[in-house]
Amino acid sequence: MLEQFTDHLRLQFPELFGTKNLLAISGGMDSVVLADLLKINQIDFSFAHCNFQLRGDESEKDETFVKELAKKNSLTCFTQKFDTDQYAIDNRLSTQMAARDLRYNWFKDLIETKKLDYVITAHHADDELETFFIHFLRGSGLDGFLGIPSKNEYIRRPLLPFRRNDIEDYAMSKQLIWREDASNAEIKYERNKIRHLIIPELLKIQPQLHKVFTKTQSNLRQSRSLIDQFINKAKGQICHYDENNSLKINLEQLANFSDSKAVLYEILKDFGFTDWKSIEELRTAPTGKKIISKNYILLKNREELILYPNNKEYAETEILIDSLPVYHVIGSKVLRSEKLTKGVHLVADLNKNQIILDADKLKFPLSVRKWKKGDYFYPIGLNGSKKLSKFFKDLKLSIFEKEN
Repeated sequence: MLEQFTDHLRLQFPELFGTKNLLAISGGMDSVVLADLLKINQIDFSFAHCNFQLRGDESEKDETFVKELAKKNSLTCFTQKFDTDQYAIDNRLSTQMAARDLRYNWFKDLIETKKLDYVITAHHADDELETFFIHFLRGSGLDGFLGIPSKNEYIRRPLLPFRRNDIEDYAMSKQLIWREDASNAEIKYERNKIRHLIIPELLKIQPQLHKVFTKTQSNLRQSRSLIDQFINKAKGQICHYDENNSLKINLEQLANFSDSKAVLYEILKDFGFTDWKSIEELRTAPTGKKIISKNYILLKNREELILYPNNKEYAETEILIDSLPVYHVIGSKVLRSEKLTKGVHLVADLNKNQIILDADKLKFPLSVRKWKKGDYFYPIGLNGSKKLSKFFKDLKLSIFEKEN
């Protein structure tokens, strides 16, 4: 296995040589073997161990084992304890999903704060096969069947081509020591049921299951490539970004596609939405209806769906200006105030983002805030005032645009 792994590492993961990396290590056989393989190949890495505090004293022993292994190999070791059960309750997640969130959020923080390059994990071929069946049982779309990616942003998974049997044989031949997680044998967990009950039966039917599975995934990836080409072409017809960098989806153009529901899913699937029934209903909902994911808002506005970030960029409600000129940044927007030379010709140079005020009548500090109901202004050329709500309506602004 060592020779195969070394060839695979040099061909598929050349970026790991000469960089500073983290190895996600549990203390189990897979990650201990990967640590040994990386060390032999002179990869620069530190340990990152998560103590999810789910197995009482056993969790503490795992952490101690990893620290001692790091010391024995003169490696830096980062450890973190998590209150996984409480996080799962607070975020309405399963224990497994809570642990996953905590793990990867911490890895990302380590990468940024410690100035590291990649996180290396010990996922292998059997993990990929089990994940396939988990997605199958949950009614996943095509992406769920494509397997675990070998590279995903800063994550690298060099053990994916190797089976659990290969890893175990290597561990035994090197007389490596690791920690056994007793929960891996408990069939109360979905993954363990697949591992211990379903896959052994499938191997009886098809002894070449892993080889057939690899071929199936290759076919699925080709299908994914064709779909991506089609969707990119469709996006060019029905989507565009406005000046606020919001994605606008034209519903009339979308309806021209025979399977418009699938097209809409492909456009929005990477933005964290899960309630696809409500998104489909949003197409015929009244203007102003919206659906919110963790990081995005999808708004129905006339014959469009508008997607924009769900953030606090414009949360600042009031800015005080003590004198002129002033230059103030609000999120990605810029407020610039300055005194102008008197002259009627200035009026012709105005655009909708500028106003002219009589400097002699200003009383400082000035307060700049978002609009409220009842606010009005005096448009140049109009004898009298006009409410901002009417002005926004005339401009056919969306709720999102009015809010900002």
